[in-house]
Amino acid sequence: MGALWAIITERDVVRALVGHPTGTRVAELMTPDPVSIEPGASLRKAVEIMMRKGFRRLPVVADGRPVGIITSMDIIRLLHAAAREGRLAPELLETRVGDACTRPVISVGPDDDVSRAAQLMWEHGLGGLPVVDPGTGRLVGIITERDFFKLLAR
Repeated sequence: MGALWAIITERDVVRALVGHPTGTRVAELMTPDPVSIEPGASLRKAVEIMMRKGFRRLPVVADGRPVGIITSMDIIRLLHAAAREGRLAPELLETRVGDACTRPVISVGPDDDVSRAAQLMWEHGLGGLPVVDPGTGRLVGIITERDFFKLLAR
């Protein structure tokens, strides 16, 4: 048996794509019509969806347009802050998603090269981006670090 030489992470793949146009459009890798949540929904609802579906993030959408994104790390940070302040997790879970989500929304268009998505993810330390129709501003998909592995399979 050989010794472990290296490990490649999703973030490594993103970094490798920065500045290297691929000729692949975001629409080719994204998940179309992603599951989303409204800003007035509770964190409890967001956690339930994320756990049931195995997601690490959910676009927060009002009138079809992304207004934020709620991530598992957002929720962990809130729980940590609440614990330090002596607040109970059950009351925290009733917080509105719109009050807890990451803003502003950084997004890409479906016709952008995936290297553009990688660039934005790398620059902002993000694991995923909403994909927005540039004409209407409506959410049409989501692209995550994991989606870039589809390029390796080609």
